[in-house]
Amino acid sequence: CQRLVLAGTDANVAQFRDMLPPHLLQHLVGTMPLEMNASVNEVRDRAVAVALAARQTHNQKLAEDLIVAASKNGGAVTGLASTLEALQSGRIYQLLLTEGYEVPASLVRRCDDCRYLSVEPEGDLCPICGGRTSPLPDAINTIARRAIAQDAQVTVLPSDNPLADHGYIGAYLRY
Repeated sequence: CQRLVLAGTDANVAQFRDMLPPHLLQHLVGTMPLEMNASVNEVRDRAVAVALAARQTHNQKLAEDLIVAASKNGGAVTGLASTLEALQSGRIYQLLLTEGYEVPASLVRRCDDCRYLSVEPEGDLCPICGGRTSPLPDAINTIARRAIAQDAQVTVLPSDNPLADHGYIGAYLRY
């Protein structure tokens, strides 16, 4: 169970909620009034609406908290260069990406030898090993795959999130 929505009369929902064990209560994302004779489609449609609204609220708060933490140097970064730096050092705990965010192919370069990613507009040499670098055409996909390979969570935020005003990408850090 990842998301739980309780439905029924206000009294029944309140009583049932009080009986839920803590491990289920932590997955509760909302409640909704519902008549006993509601159709399966009505139950599904309304539950999905509650779950989607809860997800949107959660994602907005996630982005807002990331921006605050990054501004206070509190274990988070925003923007492509800072996020890439954290990724290279294996420090990303949770990567946040804005849906539809694309990086121009010439902006991020990948070393042909050591695979280091950098935002280095000048020069074709890797700052780590001195090898030749090439433009990376699908940088966001590569960043997400590397984060997953490092056991980081990846969350794609809707395009209208607060992170869109802070570089479209950011990360909570492990340390």
